[in-house]
Amino acid sequence: MPSRKSRHFNALWSRVRGLVGAEVTPVSEDVALEAAALPSYEELQTGCAELPAQYADLFLRERSGPEVSIKLQQSNLKTLDDALLAWLGGMPTTLALIGPSGSGLGSTLAAFATDVESRGLRATTVVPQARVDSAAALIAQLVDALSLPPAIASLDELVDELVRDQQRVVLIEDAQRWFVRRMGVRAALATLVELILRTRRRCLWVVSAGSLAWSRLDALGGLSSVMSEVIECETPDADELRAIVLTRHSLSGLELHVAGGPDKPPLLPPTPEYEKALAEYFSKLHTLCGGHPTTAIYYWRMSVEASESDQALMLTRCPRLVLGDIGSIATLPRLILAELSVHGGLVIDYVADIFPVSTDEARQYLERLRRSGLVERDDDGEYTLNPLVGPHVYPALSRAHLLY
Repeated sequence: MPSRKSRHFNALWSRVRGLVGAEVTPVSEDVALEAAALPSYEELQTGCAELPAQYADLFLRERSGPEVSIKLQQSNLKTLDDALLAWLGGMPTTLALIGPSGSGLGSTLAAFATDVESRGLRATTVVPQARVDSAAALIAQLVDALSLPPAIASLDELVDELVRDQQRVVLIEDAQRWFVRRMGVRAALATLVELILRTRRRCLWVVSAGSLAWSRLDALGGLSSVMSEVIECETPDADELRAIVLTRHSLSGLELHVAGGPDKPPLLPPTPEYEKALAEYFSKLHTLCGGHPTTAIYYWRMSVEASESDQALMLTRCPRLVLGDIGSIATLPRLILAELSVHGGLVIDYVADIFPVSTDEARQYLERLRRSGLVERDDDGEYTLNPLVGPHVYPALSRAHLLY
């Protein structure tokens, strides 16, 4: 008997396939999908038995994105490397690395850390472990992350230790995850700014944050005023996204055919019609996913099917996400969506702190958003905006002037 999870996936997949239609859909036709009907990454991975197992493994969520560094990070890494040389030459230097989800902030920091260590220098990546609402809380996390004496409890003590210590590069990943909108956050942010100013000859600070979050952090604490340069990362364009997806597809050793529609033969490479159909598909895919590689991988998995040939897969359709009018959602849930967009993720208690609601009310709002497909919840109880719908939610929130 199929497992409960398998039955749940099959029900979802049947609904999706029902929206697609029984016949093979040509790439030129849109396929409307509702956010609440989309299977999860895990359900898509385990439940779709049509694709060869080795092909499905190539498109695991955890494997999404490494190719981006090859194509997109070179100029950013060059800027970081130039800044490193200037800092080693005695120039006080501090950098910010900002960009939207899917722009490769984390992989760029990791690549830079490798470059730094290859020069025999220390590179420490600091990942916020919890929200901070005081200077003391921020200092405690930094002391732990930098492996400094645990007795350090004040800003002056932290500065003295870093100035005495050997030079190091400090990479703060997703800095916005420290600073939620609550009492005490300004003091914590001011402490970080002062720490950077007082130690930037001995420490090269590189602070990464999402684009939306950076605007808020800058307004709250003037972070850009202490940065030598703010590097803005971008998501892949349609051609780069095509290269990412098709490079991974090529590792399977399978050909890719494109559906020509009912009663029409498939399009085969390298004909002009085939190339036109691929270009049209990836243009639509880029719009659908906002250039986010992981999201593109997800929708690609929904776009390919087994073909009559054991040596090929069929590209059949490009989904079109159908969302209800975000503007019709009540004001408070929309404000919660905006906070999730800026912060990256929030637990129930923080939502209750930010808004005038009880913990139970916050849970109810978040669960309604989750059931609608707009929000996800992880095993630790943190809610995040569903990346599959993010590119469509952000503009609606921006038009309503809620992203600030």
